[in-house]
Amino acid sequence: MPNSKNNKRPRTRAHRAVTNVFGIGSPHQNLPFPKGSLTAAEIIAYTPHWLRSIDVIDRFVTNGSQAGTIAAMLNEFRHQPDNKPINANSICSVMQIPMRHAGFEGWTKGTHGLVERNDTTKEWDDTVLDVSTFRTPRVSHPRGTFKAFMNSQQDPISFKNLALHVKKHPEGPDALDLTRCVQHALSHPEKSWLFPNDYERLVKELGGPAPVTSAHLDKQVFARHDPAVRLPAFNRPDSSSSVYTVPTSTTVNAKIMPRRSTRAAVKGDTSFAPSSSRRNASSKIDESPVSAHKNGARRSGRLAGRVRISLNEEFTETDSPWKPSTRKRKPSPDNDDGDFNVNGESSDSDTLKETEADNVSDESSTPAPKQRRAAKKARVTIQEIATFETPVKPKVHSAPISPALMAAARIFTHKPKFLKPPVLPRDRATVDNHSVWLYSADTCTTMTERWESALSSTRFNGPRRHPPFRELYRLTDPPAYDVSDWAENIRWAKEQEKVFGSTTWTEYDYYLEQITEERRRTGWFSDEALRGGY
Repeated sequence: MPNSKNNKRPRTRAHRAVTNVFGIGSPHQNLPFPKGSLTAAEIIAYTPHWLRSIDVIDRFVTNGSQAGTIAAMLNEFRHQPDNKPINANSICSVMQIPMRHAGFEGWTKGTHGLVERNDTTKEWDDTVLDVSTFRTPRVSHPRGTFKAFMNSQQDPISFKNLALHVKKHPEGPDALDLTRCVQHALSHPEKSWLFPNDYERLVKELGGPAPVTSAHLDKQVFARHDPAVRLPAFNRPDSSSSVYTVPTSTTVNAKIMPRRSTRAAVKGDTSFAPSSSRRNASSKIDESPVSAHKNGARRSGRLAGRVRISLNEEFTETDSPWKPSTRKRKPSPDNDDGDFNVNGESSDSDTLKETEADNVSDESSTPAPKQRRAAKKARVTIQEIATFETPVKPKVHSAPISPALMAAARIFTHKPKFLKPPVLPRDRATVDNHSVWLYSADTCTTMTERWESALSSTRFNGPRRHPPFRELYRLTDPPAYDVSDWAENIRWAKEQEKVFGSTTWTEYDYYLEQITEERRRTGWFSDEALRGGY
């Protein structure tokens, strides 16, 4: 009988080795930082092991990075071992271990705001990309006696070795000086440049450090590569096929998953790509309110206050499950809540007079079920929620303002000083002739209304919080009585476009903060603010 021990298959590692997370031969975590500025994309693309530096972690997390975004950037810029994409959980482990070794017990991304920095006299500046003072793990949290060999500083490496395992080099606003150095070293293999010792000399030879713009900042880089920020599919007017279709099934176990079906229909958000689990669940659950009405089910009264919004399909009155029949009916009594036609037989209230029967088309010959009291209540509630309230305009002075007073007030207003506009990436999401169908309100019926809705300055009660970030000069004029920072920033950007031709100021929160600071620094006020006495 053969020995069973010899027949056992060799054990294989089910996970990546710690030293092989980003590929064998990748720059070591204890490779010193250069003297200069690096973008987040360059750090992730060329030196991913620096994600174990607590200074890099502090910078990324404070500037709004997500583990899923870093994982997506690693999969985009680098070839992963065994061609297996790295996931967000691995990135969390990579960052948690050094932070906890550095003395921050129980550290997580959510508790990073409680971490106390050494220099508490300075406020955090997210525009600083300089890494000259960043520490490697051997300096910030050296290992103990048994792993003292991990505390040695790594020797400089060739610039060409930084391109090892790199699938795609950073480009556009993702790239800065390090990208130029690596590409120069690859195109001149006869030269031996060492990183980081020769970094400053090579940058100087290539023309000096490139200017850092707002597009290079970490917030912008992470926003461009955030996998959650994707344009959802939408139906163009000339398209006959639906991009987003919800599969239905006639075999639904109402006893097991009635709530799940309701929640899926109410909380469904087409702005995000559905996960595989939701996609599998949607194949078994009917999420369509129209088909639910046909099957005899109705929405619960506690869900009547929630409005279903579809970004992909235009809503028409014929799509509403609550549309009354075009045939004339006698109003049913309110107390008739249980009288329901199961077999579809028409009652006395469904009959027509002989003189009216000739005017009825064949399309409206199908009798519609009576509306229940709960259905009426839900319909009224939904209409009340969907109705936008007109803001109350404050009282203004009825007497005309004298020209002398306006002349005196104009002393405090003047042409804005030129502020260098940001540089926007070419592939960013914008509101154009195609996407206007997606970002306008469903109630719009003409193209003029769609453009006014998509570029409305009051539709969201402020700026948009997610892409596409609209150009401020394209937005509609705020109400004259509105002198908030949001309205004043729009007027300032419109004047910048009119005077200097600046068209890249958008409603991105960082740009709005820059504009607000510039207005307050220069004392700029709009005519609307002066008329209001501000």
